[in-house]
Amino acid sequence: MGSTNGNNLDGGKITLRIESGDSTVLSQRWNSALYIAAGWNPYEMVEHAVTRAASLSGGAKPRKDKELPPSLDYFGWCTWDAFYSRVSARGLHQGLSSLVEGGAPPRFLIIDDGWQCTNVDKDLREPPTSKIMPKTAVTEDTSDEYLDAEMDMLYMGAQGIPPSSSAGVLLEALAADEDNLEHHMHHKRRHRGKSRNRHTQSATVTGTWDSSFDATASGSANDTGSFDAGWSQSVDRSMDPSMDRSMDGSTEQSLGVRLDNALVQRLDRSLRQDLDQAAQQSGDRELRASLDEGMRRSNGSVGSSPDQPQTGAAGDAGAEQSNGSGGARSRQSAQSSSSGTSSTALEKPQAANTGRGGVASTTAPGPGTTALVKQEPAETRVAEPPRPLSWLVSALMQRVVGGLVGLLEALLLKFYQYVVDPAPPGSWPVALFTWIATGPLRSLLLDFYAASGDFTRRLTSIKANSKFSSPFAGPEDFFSGEPEQLGTVIMALRELYNLRYIYCWHGLPAYWSGVATGAEEPDVAKYEARIMFAEPTPGLLEVEPSMAWNPSVVSGIGVIKDPYTLFNDMHSYLSDAGVTGVKVDCQAGVGLIGSALGGGPAMAAQYHSALEASVAAHFPGNHAINCMCHSTENIYRFTNTAVARASDDFYPRDPASSHPHVGACAFNSMFLSALVQTDWDMFHSKHHAAELHATARVVSGGPLYVSDYPGEHDFDLLRRLVLPDGSILRALLPGRPTRDSLFCDVLRDGKSLLKVWNINRHGGIVGVFNLQGSAWSRTRRQFLIHDKNPRPLTCTVFVALDSHTGRMQRLGLDEGLSVEVAGGKSTVVTIAPIEEQAGVAFAAVGLTNMFNSGGAVMSCILDARGDSSDTQSSSSSGGQAGARVAAYLTIKGSGTLLMYANQAPAAVRVGGQTTEFAYKETESRLEVELPTPASDQLQQDVTVCW
Repeated sequence: MGSTNGNNLDGGKITLRIESGDSTVLSQRWNSALYIAAGWNPYEMVEHAVTRAASLSGGAKPRKDKELPPSLDYFGWCTWDAFYSRVSARGLHQGLSSLVEGGAPPRFLIIDDGWQCTNVDKDLREPPTSKIMPKTAVTEDTSDEYLDAEMDMLYMGAQGIPPSSSAGVLLEALAADEDNLEHHMHHKRRHRGKSRNRHTQSATVTGTWDSSFDATASGSANDTGSFDAGWSQSVDRSMDPSMDRSMDGSTEQSLGVRLDNALVQRLDRSLRQDLDQAAQQSGDRELRASLDEGMRRSNGSVGSSPDQPQTGAAGDAGAEQSNGSGGARSRQSAQSSSSGTSSTALEKPQAANTGRGGVASTTAPGPGTTALVKQEPAETRVAEPPRPLSWLVSALMQRVVGGLVGLLEALLLKFYQYVVDPAPPGSWPVALFTWIATGPLRSLLLDFYAASGDFTRRLTSIKANSKFSSPFAGPEDFFSGEPEQLGTVIMALRELYNLRYIYCWHGLPAYWSGVATGAEEPDVAKYEARIMFAEPTPGLLEVEPSMAWNPSVVSGIGVIKDPYTLFNDMHSYLSDAGVTGVKVDCQAGVGLIGSALGGGPAMAAQYHSALEASVAAHFPGNHAINCMCHSTENIYRFTNTAVARASDDFYPRDPASSHPHVGACAFNSMFLSALVQTDWDMFHSKHHAAELHATARVVSGGPLYVSDYPGEHDFDLLRRLVLPDGSILRALLPGRPTRDSLFCDVLRDGKSLLKVWNINRHGGIVGVFNLQGSAWSRTRRQFLIHDKNPRPLTCTVFVALDSHTGRMQRLGLDEGLSVEVAGGKSTVVTIAPIEEQAGVAFAAVGLTNMFNSGGAVMSCILDARGDSSDTQSSSSSGGQAGARVAAYLTIKGSGTLLMYANQAPAAVRVGGQTTEFAYKETESRLEVELPTPASDQLQQDVTVCW
């Protein structure tokens, strides 16, 4: 409706904008466009209004009428921030075993992006020089020189870009963890690295030492919040534990990294022994047979020289044909599936990162990979023959062109960062960049997208890639051509780690850029995909101008004829492999491609109807998480699925995003909770804001899962969240802001704390957060820190226990407890109802060693008719003579049980056995130590007698 932004007030009027998303879908009248509700109780009012609007618009059922997946009650681990799209079977073993060994066993696993077979379009798999230079063996052999030079320049241009900005998101796969530009540069040298290391005893890589290597070894977020910080902090974590960090003798300024192949093989042997033992104990013949086959194939590749053929269809030839770049550009590589068909999905091989500007051989494995280096006698080493002149000329031309293209990309990045990104919608920088991106430099932008991330990749097969060809498969196995064995991988994980629920990630359009066309990829020809180019609506462009040059606009999305056929095939395959659910991402992107297909709402309706039907058919228990789905065309179509993400991603490398993430989750839950249980996303247990985010997940009532890199954990924090059996003390409702927080600016006003309430089976819980100091900038369109040292703030809550101070206090209806929270910190306060019988006032507060103390109280009954075997005359404790009172509790977990009692009890029994207790009369504080039960049953009966 005109050019007025619906977010602005105009003379006391609110403008309502209605957009169909398709220029051919027009009307002068729209029925049921606005639903208005009023009431005294904001929670009841919003719940009623949203569910009513959903029923009118898309048919989503209320949350209270849906089945919640049981996975919500267990601790989980997600692979995304740990491995990104380099996730592999061996990486799953690393992550799960690391948590189990530390005493925080996950029972819920999310295999995020990286398991599928995907690729960019064929015209993006070769460098642009292939179109202008004659196609000969020499030009093919030197094509990596172009990519090296391009990435050198692009790396420089990417410095200082915030990870959560529109450009930073596109660079995420490169900036974070292993998938950074430096790795891109190094692994392009794949062919030369193989030649150099031929007939050598070990592979050595050298490069320039950078002091940031040591400074960032902890993996915590860097305060600069930039691309450079994200890269530097991930360098140390990208090194395999089997690598010996030592200075190269040739120069004091270089870092030598020696691959100890024996250590890597010992890791494999340990895994094999664990799996074999699990298979023997379970008596599972199918698992034993699959493991034997996996070991046979693994023995054929582990320790083999890179120049030797590997077991499998593709072998070394397939590796020679590919330059599988970080989720991006890759050349054709045949990769067999279990059915004998082939796909062209390529994974980025890990290169040992040696510091900024260093040179590395791609035979260096990353975390969880197997060294492809054969130990040979020193006398067999031979010198590399000199390059012919034709090779040197071709390499020089490739480098010159690649450097020029990379320089242009870097200049555009800087222009974008400092001129376009902060420009208001409709301004000349935005208009100019839109024209450039969709016109004269479209091919350059496509080249950048293909080189920098996964967003232009399309699905090429519904099955897993070769990184899941056996329980021992690692990132390097992407090039092996081995058929996938996802079922064996899943079976082994269940046997080893007692996993209850395993989800796999996929996009609502199948992958970020949809499905490849049949002309490009025969394995998906049956889905009849066609490339459609998105046309963002004016309303969307006003909020986020960068959507005008989004990959879906520039590269298009492969839209399929019948989404249900694809979902049914994929989910059937996953279910047969032992997967129990799916996390369905990039949902809002489907609405973008409705511009020529009836509009975004119509497209979303088609895809969600197919998704809901397939989930119901293949994943009993309603195991699905909706993700990146915050347009109403998606939200109102969650017919039966009951869980949805409440916010944008958790950005571990952007310090400015930590506080706004919690605030957005809380306030979005106010709206979303009417239809779904909100998911506040993964977080890192070892992070500068770990406790803040842990507290937020506790009061959210949603799933609780981390995405820690293996070995990077804070187990002291995790043990306050996770019980020994892997279950969690989950609150019962979606966490929402308290009434007095609803209309406060908890990020910017410098005075307001955010309070989030929830309930347990017996009592309630309130999370208190000081989120002042950083917020999303609508003008800069990124998270910004506006106060580096926000002052401590106080608020009043009606509670019994402050988890931060340990203070317990009895409060009247008109009384409150003052709580002080420092900047960036949080606390949990527990509400415990006080019951009275025969002069005894009692409340079960909960386990003080857990964040959600009250969540441990499964039941609490105060009975004045206690049996004589359980009670004594209260006269012995100062009560009314002859009265008998007993409190009967069921507690889940172990540790310090805190209770309120106005009188000292005569006895306390745990599991029928009398136990010692501590009582402070001045505070009415009663404490009992509950031991860890010997059995898997964590619930304990406690009786308090007066």
